[in-house]
Amino acid sequence: MDSVHPASDPPAAAGHTRQLAAYAADLRFEDLPRDVVERVKMTLLDTLGVCVAALRSPDAASLLDGALEFAADGPCSVPGSGRKTAPAPAALVWGTLSDIYELQDGWRFGGIHACLVMAAALPVAQWRKAGGRDLITAIVAGYEVAHRVAWAVHPEHMGRGHMPNGTAGTVGSAAAAARLLGADAATFAGALGTAAFLLPFSTAETLWAGHSAKPLHTGWAARTGIETALLARRGFWGCPLEGSPAQGRGFLQLAANSARPDRLTEGLGTLFTLRDTYFKFYPICRQAQSAAEAALTIAREEAYSPADIRAVTVHTWDLSARMLTRTIDASANRIAAQFSLPYIVAATLSDRAMGVAQLAPERLRDPGLHALGQRVRVVSDPEMTRAYPEETRSRVEVALADGRRLTRTVATPKGDPRVPVTPADIEEKFTALCEGILAPSDQARLKQAVATLDDSPTLDALFAPLEGLRLA
Repeated sequence: MDSVHPASDPPAAAGHTRQLAAYAADLRFEDLPRDVVERVKMTLLDTLGVCVAALRSPDAASLLDGALEFAADGPCSVPGSGRKTAPAPAALVWGTLSDIYELQDGWRFGGIHACLVMAAALPVAQWRKAGGRDLITAIVAGYEVAHRVAWAVHPEHMGRGHMPNGTAGTVGSAAAAARLLGADAATFAGALGTAAFLLPFSTAETLWAGHSAKPLHTGWAARTGIETALLARRGFWGCPLEGSPAQGRGFLQLAANSARPDRLTEGLGTLFTLRDTYFKFYPICRQAQSAAEAALTIAREEAYSPADIRAVTVHTWDLSARMLTRTIDASANRIAAQFSLPYIVAATLSDRAMGVAQLAPERLRDPGLHALGQRVRVVSDPEMTRAYPEETRSRVEVALADGRRLTRTVATPKGDPRVPVTPADIEEKFTALCEGILAPSDQARLKQAVATLDDSPTLDALFAPLEGLRLA
């Protein structure tokens, strides 16, 4: 790639940003441990399934109409549309789809769902006619950058009311795109700085209050990441993530008073954060997964009638309690429900399940379900707060009319890296998500393309099964 170094700009980051950029720019497939490569493939299949499933959501048609309204034809597939367009609008669609059902992977130490960097990597890789190993390497670069930027400001950044998917995710998307564009280390550092300058503010209230724009912040992060990588090679560089050596005030300092720039480079080359990502098996906020599983364990192991539940208490860590304590009513939408512990626990105890069906419009309008939600109280537990994020522990206590008290505690929900997830688990999840949308033959082709990605000189086999996708 031809990089244009801006003569008027100061030297690129003198510290952690420069080191992180140099690492990502120089990363080669041969540098990646075998288990990290396999983890990328599991995560890619998971993300593809999550995106395919989102095509059945009420949001999908509006997303495609809005993203493609003025988009010209190009080389990049847009799932569900039958069209190809430029990388940026394609990334907007991929990234937004990945967030709609809240079933994506994540990293608890940064509070981030970095699969959105795949939304940047996939279209750029398709445009650049990259091979499977190039795509895998770019995904690792994007994840490492996104995770580390989020880690450097977590949990204060989220506690202030920002979502790291939109903020750190933009920087990670720029890294994935810059890696595929072949940016040199200096241009790579400039791209990270520009991404940190242009990233979305990502107000968390849009999530907690259930506003319909919520999933757009991941799509916008992927799109903006591509655009900043492209602009960086034309000479538009931003300041380092940690700011200037003399005055600081880069993204990290603005995002958190207690920012840790050293986390950008801690263990580079040996500490692969992808090894510690989690997978979601419940379509709700990560901060609610433990409580949902505790409620689900009660529902599966105990005999009771939902009508006999007199009160429910959810004990959880402070960040979860503060963010997810809202009680919703029948006017609320899916997004509000995904971020309401009272609704999530009530629906799980009532239906003895927590899946996409519990977020369907007919369940959201059920007055009996909301009446039960009104009897759910969320409590911040000091011990659980001290254990976070090493543990994401929640306890659910159910008081019944006959005097019984049913209690379950979950410290590590299904999908947590300490509760091993196998490739077979992800394939089963992928199959369930794609049912009725992607033909079984295309599912098999896509699974095979992902499984053999590191031996594939092109990405044709990866994209071919998705070409015929249309809205469910």
